[in-house]
Amino acid sequence: ELDALTSLAFFYSYVPYFVAIGAFCLMLVERGVREVLVCIFGAVVVGLGEGVWKQIAKQQRPIGTCLQTCGMPSSHATIAASLFV
Repeated sequence: ELDALTSLAFFYSYVPYFVAIGAFCLMLVERGVREVLVCIFGAVVVGLGEGVWKQIAKQQRPIGTCLQTCGMPSSHATIAASLFV
């Protein structure tokens, strides 16, 4: 059973993904240079985080997690920071 705070945290953890999907949809509609650059920048930042930085850091996830990949740097944090910039 989820309490209100856990539900809020669950929703909030997906906000960067919602914003990224919104930016991609806006790019398809507006077809402007700014929208294309935001999508390219986000893809490059996430690609570097997943493909390069995680391989350098190789910090293991906590015991009991279902995922086998390295945990840090966090994709959520990377997406949120890239959208902030």
